[in-house]
Amino acid sequence: RVINVVDTTNPVLYGVPANATIECDQVISDAVVFATDNCDDDVLISLTAYTEASDCGYLFVRTWVATDNCGNTSAQTQIITVVDTTDPMATYIPQDVTVECDEALPTDAPIFTDNCDEELTYTAASSTGFDDCEHYIYQSWTATDDCGNSTTVNRTITIVDTTDPYATYVPQDVTIECDEALPTDAPTFADNCDQELSLSAISATGFDNCIEYIYQTWTAVDDCGNSVSVSRTITIVDTTAPVLVNVPAGVTVECTDIPAAPIVYALDNCDGQIVATLVEEIIPQNCGYLIIRSWSAHDACLNTGTGSQVIVVTDYTDPIAVFVPQNVTVECNTILPIDAPIFTDNCDEDLSIHYSVSEGVDNCYGLITQTWIATDNCGNSTTVVRVINVVDTTNPVLYGVPANATIECD
Repeated sequence: RVINVVDTTNPVLYGVPANATIECDQVISDAVVFATDNCDDDVLISLTAYTEASDCGYLFVRTWVATDNCGNTSAQTQIITVVDTTDPMATYIPQDVTVECDEALPTDAPIFTDNCDEELTYTAASSTGFDDCEHYIYQSWTATDDCGNSTTVNRTITIVDTTDPYATYVPQDVTIECDEALPTDAPTFADNCDQELSLSAISATGFDNCIEYIYQTWTAVDDCGNSVSVSRTITIVDTTAPVLVNVPAGVTVECTDIPAAPIVYALDNCDGQIVATLVEEIIPQNCGYLIIRSWSAHDACLNTGTGSQVIVVTDYTDPIAVFVPQNVTVECNTILPIDAPIFTDNCDEDLSIHYSVSEGVDNCYGLITQTWIATDNCGNSTTVVRVINVVDTTNPVLYGVPANATIECD
């Protein structure tokens, strides 16, 4: 008998995974597949795999085939549907920021990654809003992968103006004379945001003795109420002395020609015309004297202007004899005249009078010459001379002459 032993039974596969749906970033794990056969201990297992595109993702198909020694085979297939249902992820999100209006806007943008796609589709949108003095920029970025999964991140940029304006030019404190024009320069301002500022100015005055102060303050305000103020003090002083007008030059005069003091006044840079005060001093000299006339004028700030004239009073004029005794002829038995000349002087009240007399003989009797010399303090002199002619024109008088008589011849 012939027994034909055959093997027509397929091997049986074990461990083939069931069909599955996974995310595209998941790892497809290896499967431990084995087979048993009714006859053979060693069954050959082969694996084939391929991918097939789908609407979003793909299919991963892998087939295991078990073959025994007789060519009997068994096959099992696993279909893994690879999908992308995960939104992209922002790995960097720009933070909300507040910036000054003159600062550059931030340019950073979010960074997205996706579990499946290397290239994403990006869209960006921006809108603005205002609230009083704040300006808002609302930024939005959206990243979309190939499967339409998307992620949106937002940022708000708040633009503020908290910076005060600043002065680009500040007038300096100055001190001026009262007759100088007030400075008219004003500060200039700039702002980090606003081209046009609201400007205001105030001024106040103060006094301290003879000094006047003008306090000037300028304020600049921007559209957000930020402000800056600068100040200047103008100090008005009077340090200029009055200038005397009509002060005469010095002269040298005779004591009889002393000029009268003129009216002297002063002109002041602040107080106008001021009456000058005269003080006169007399200084004796060896011959004559000095008259020093000093004028002074004080303005309201006690600045003093002075001027002076020196008059040299001298004497070049001789004394004058206002009475001159006349030459006389007198009898020798007559009392001599005692009158003397009278002198006056244009300057000196007390003259030095020198008197001298000399006698001589003339004809029958004699001559008496009287000389007076009047000298003033400056040595000017006048001489007066009188001659007294002493004569004898009277006959002698006889006494004891007898009277006429008649007598005898003897």
